[in-house]
Amino acid sequence: MDAFSECTSLTDITIPDSVTEIGSVAFSGCRSLKHIVIPQSVSSIEDGTFFEKKLDFLGSFCYNL
Repeated sequence: MDAFSECTSLTDITIPDSVTEIGSVAFSGCRSLKHIVIPQSVSSIEDGTFFEKKLDFLGSFCYNL
């Protein structure tokens, strides 16, 4: 699903616990996105979801950015 596709003013988001997967184009075109918190309920993040994103913070999962 492309829930936030082309939302150029989106800078940060906390994904709700009701979300279990994030699609590959969910944040397509979100050039301002810098901060995202993903709950443990998310068990699937498709390839390319964060392609060309320069995130400052990716919370919940442990990633080295």
